[in-house]
Amino acid sequence: MGSKDFLYGTKEKYKVLAKKQGYESRSVFKLKEIDKKFNIIKKDSIILDLGYWPGGWIEYCSKKAKHCIGIDIKQPNKRLKQDNITLIQQDIFEDIDIQPVDTIISDMMSKTTGKKDIDAYNSYLLCQRALEIAIHHLKDKGNLVVKMFESEHTKIFIKECKKYFKSVKLFKPKSSRANSKETFIICKNYTKIK
Repeated sequence: MGSKDFLYGTKEKYKVLAKKQGYESRSVFKLKEIDKKFNIIKKDSIILDLGYWPGGWIEYCSKKAKHCIGIDIKQPNKRLKQDNITLIQQDIFEDIDIQPVDTIISDMMSKTTGKKDIDAYNSYLLCQRALEIAIHHLKDKGNLVVKMFESEHTKIFIKECKKYFKSVKLFKPKSSRANSKETFIICKNYTKIK
């Protein structure tokens, strides 16, 4: 562990780096690691970011992709002024009316209750909703990335994803805290079930 890691800890280290690089949140480094390993954000692609607020992920995508759509129940972050970003204030459990997209990303997490079983199930429900949206709005061969609390629901969700995607992988970025239960499920090459 380097001296800065010792002084700040992983969370603080990446928070400082995010601010230094002009991003809205430290979680951007998780997406950077995912993209570097799995190549999910491509030039000329259309990205849908579910629960985008405060905006670190959509900022990163806007520098690579053709157009980015962010949906969140909170009011749009006025600091996100890039021409290729469209922000929609909406509950993701409502019907979503958007064009087909190449990749859907979700760093969504419900407010924690302190009860692991409830928090894990709520995380699973958010991932299930992201998958439903993917089924309706992903282009053929599209990608889906979701954050999930690891639990007994994780295997169930992965099994469901494998019905629609040729490749489904679990991945924990180095920028995640070591003691965190969060993991990311990377789904590639969407194929509609006929």
